Amino acid sequence: MQKRGRFTLLHMPQGHILILALYFYFILVEVFMSTIRQCRKKLGLSQKALAEFCHVDQTSVSKWELGKSFPDVAVAIQLSSCFGVPLDAIYENPVSFGPVCLPVRKHLRPENAAKDPGLADEYLEIYAKDLHAYFSSEELLSDKAIREKPAEHFFALRITGNAMAARFCDGDAVIVKKQSLVRSGQIAVVSVDSEEARLYQVKWHKKGIVLQSLNPAFEPLFLTKSEFDSGSILILGLVVELRGKII
Repeated sequence: MQKRGRFTLLHMPQGHILILALYFYFILVEVFMSTIRQCRKKLGLSQKALAEFCHVDQTSVSKWELGKSFPDVAVAIQLSSCFGVPLDAIYENPVSFGPVCLPVRKHLRPENAAKDPGLADEYLEIYAKDLHAYFSSEELLSDKAIREKPAEHFFALRITGNAMAARFCDGDAVIVKKQSLVRSGQIAVVSVDSEEARLYQVKWHKKGIVLQSLNPAFEPLFLTKSEFDSGSILILGLVVELRGKII
């Protein structure tokens, strides 16, 4: 009795192999389809309709669903609300977008800025998704540390004095994004000559930098470009949020 040989794909016509490959491809697509695609299909929306809802082109939606790119944070928040799913699901990311606690710094000096404050007397709670909103989608996609540990890129500072009143008052707290440069007109945490850091409005000029207090009772400081380059002025971060006192 003649033995039957083992059947392999090599025995199949090429056309049948292609059909089989496409079949398994579409099975895998359905099993592993992105959250965005799952939610879109559940709501009966076309890619074009979802694109119009998000004010983007259809190609962008297609790339989101294929995992080639992700929506901007503002759009992702909109999708999260519309679909009723967590923001981390939109980004196909197991990282929590829940609340994190930032230790509140007091009397901050440059030499202590980079150090772990350890146990603090006070903490500010903020949602990780809100911290993510201060980064571009490119930063979120390219830097895993930003996505997984956003709190490490921020600190909170308790304001002392009224140099920035009436907008920032004594006892208020601000959330600060760590960065060494800011745009002209922005509010930053700045240390001059290694002294205790405080808030200034930073204004860049061709010959140097002006550190402006919002309270007109305080004179502005002008420092030359060479003073800035020498490290006499240290920008510790950009103020992104104010937590003011009610009373």
